[in-house]
Amino acid sequence: MQRKGSDVATDVRRRVERRDRDWLNVSVEVICGPLEMPSVDRLRDAVTQLAEQRPDSRLTWSLDPGRRYWLNDRSAETVVVERDWDDAEDFSARLATIAKDPELSAPVTLIRYPRHIGLKMSHGIGDGRMFI
Repeated sequence: MQRKGSDVATDVRRRVERRDRDWLNVSVEVICGPLEMPSVDRLRDAVTQLAEQRPDSRLTWSLDPGRRYWLNDRSAETVVVERDWDDAEDFSARLATIAKDPELSAPVTLIRYPRHIGLKMSHGIGDGRMFI
């Protein structure tokens, strides 16, 4: 089976570890910046390249409907999204916005802001140290 938008076949199914099941609905949100940010296309290209070279990286994983298996089936377009940055909003409010955003696909989403990068990641796939 191949990941959507990819020419590389991947190992697409892995059992969710028992120790991770309780953490699937818990997420970690992180923001770093200000930074000189690459374009959203360059970030997506990097995610695609990493996922093709290292399918175990978890960047393009999703859960099956029964939430018992990880599937390596997400495209970079669902992993990397772009958002505007409101200078009037402080970091804690921005993190709360990320946490509540229903459009951010689990288990991992990178949010490209003009001068920051954000992350929303299911604790079931890794803790916040994975990003830092």
